[in-house]
Amino acid sequence: MVNILFVCESNRIASKMAAAYLAGKLNSLGATDFNVQSAGLRVRKGDGMPPAAQQVITELGYDCGRLGAKQVDLKDVRSSELIVCLSAAVLKKLTDDFFSARGKAIHIMTQLPDRPENLRDVFEPRSNVESCRNCLAMMRPALDNMAEKMKE
Repeated sequence: MVNILFVCESNRIASKMAAAYLAGKLNSLGATDFNVQSAGLRVRKGDGMPPAAQQVITELGYDCGRLGAKQVDLKDVRSSELIVCLSAAVLKKLTDDFFSARGKAIHIMTQLPDRPENLRDVFEPRSNVESCRNCLAMMRPALDNMAEKMKE
């Protein structure tokens, strides 16, 4: 089983949608040897995935998974073969705080089929459907490319 961890600031929307989308995409491609999770660097107690983000994922026919926000910890980092960060700041903080993240943490936009010179960070959407759809649309080319590479 290959463990993949998506990390953003709060683990409320962007990393949860990325994880749910990739897990669903891999499953639809028949690649079932993957465990896809998400976590955040600064999780507030009681935070969870808002209904707007849940709606966007379920519209695609994918499972939202665990809805509560999770703080990234050493166990998550050590048990993951790949850690996908949604911004350069998150990547830097994660690799500064967790030595074991070095070498396996990447910026999500490095997975675009035609990688741009300047990597754009994924924005944390507002808790409305349109903003969540736009955030997922930004990530989808990288996630689709990741899924295609992983199924091989």
